[in-house]
Amino acid sequence: MSPYRGRFAPSPTGKLHFGSIVAAVASYADARHANGTWLLRIEDVDQTRARPDAERDILGDLETLGMRWDEPPWHQSNREPRYSAVLTQLAEQARAAAHGRNSSWNSCMPRISNTVPISSLAILGRPMRSAS
Repeated sequence: MSPYRGRFAPSPTGKLHFGSIVAAVASYADARHANGTWLLRIEDVDQTRARPDAERDILGDLETLGMRWDEPPWHQSNREPRYSAVLTQLAEQARAAAHGRNSSWNSCMPRISNTVPISSLAILGRPMRSAS
């Protein structure tokens, strides 16, 4: 069995609210109870709403509550190149699987570029909606 890894993933769009604090405390307590690690992953992919001051405030609030993460915080936006590469691979596999079976679906399958931000990717021709 692999060691327990808990995590808390706030969006840096403002102050932590009560529900987020409850989720952080529960995740932290689970990780510590299991002698595992606790990670902090900053969900900063929505760059239009992310605020550097909010991230600083969130980190400070968690520290004030006595929580300490075991690795440097991860920033989800740093993983965008990896996500784009995987989406490209999946699209190519879907295109290959559809080849010869359903040429109309195959021809409308979008091309996914590693240079396109995750938030603006179109899957099956429909743009992704933001969570805002």
